[in-house]
Amino acid sequence: MARLKAFTLLELTVALLLMSILVAFAYSIIGFMARAADRWSQADVVLEDVRTTHQVITRDIDAGISVKGTPEGFRISERDGRTIAYEVHDGALLRNTAASADTLLRAVHTVACTWQGVSVREHPTDEITITVTTERSEQAITFRKRYDAMTLRAIARTDADPNTPTASR
Repeated sequence: MARLKAFTLLELTVALLLMSILVAFAYSIIGFMARAADRWSQADVVLEDVRTTHQVITRDIDAGISVKGTPEGFRISERDGRTIAYEVHDGALLRNTAASADTLLRAVHTVACTWQGVSVREHPTDEITITVTTERSEQAITFRKRYDAMTLRAIARTDADPNTPTASR
């Protein structure tokens, strides 16, 4: 009788053990990559919110005639007399107009308004810094308003005599 060539039980057990180790290793790598992709996706959402907020605020500031600090945030006066108010409520930056209200960012830590380097409230401002807190860090977004000479003179008159009416108030 001819002897058949085959694997022994020990050889099959060793092969099965090696295969299971390789499968477990591959499974852990796939799980790690999925968690890393999820973290990157969350970071992308925050960065997209920051980019959108930057575009909206920059557009509003450039179109407005003056920017004024308020206790809750800042207010932009438009040429047609309308006002856009940006306020922080429960860590979210809200944009309020006469027609609508929008939530722009959900992780706002602070909003600081300055006039010529000095922190101000209820006063025209030439620089706004919004600090956004993410999981890993804080990011500061800074906006600058450039005023024409006529508006600067009106602001200076207002600073000297608060009862003087101006177009930028």
